[in-house]
Amino acid sequence: MTVSDSDFDGLGFLPHVGSEYWLRDKGLRTLILGEGHYGDSSLDRHSTRKVIAEISAGVKDPAYSGLVRIAGLKQGNWPSLEIRQSFWNSVAFANYIQEKVGSHARIRPIKGMWERAQANFPLLLDLPTRSRISARSPNRPNAT
Repeated sequence: MTVSDSDFDGLGFLPHVGSEYWLRDKGLRTLILGEGHYGDSSLDRHSTRKVIAEISAGVKDPAYSGLVRIAGLKQGNWPSLEIRQSFWNSVAFANYIQEKVGSHARIRPIKGMWERAQANFPLLLDLPTRSRISARSPNRPNAT
């Protein structure tokens, strides 16, 4: 099973779906939810996928450190490039807030952003029904 970009027409940012995500026939698939995108006017519909591709390629950017750490949670340390690549190939990732939150991290989404995100959330849940959803937030880094 696969999904196409048109399956997510209501979303502002297309989710990352790892190349091995659909191969997990006997196990749970994991959808990781981030909070939102931060940045300048260069953000576009493909920004989520670009960020994960850069992390998987070993790009070092302080803004990515939280996402890099997620890949190493099972190992308990900073993950190697090989572990990062394997991890991100096996999961799906999207941000709950489907619009630019602000120019830099630590800016909190406003109430209207949360309300609009709630309306679009079912599109993300259309990823396979046998999924485990893991939500990460700067305020609750270990929430699942």
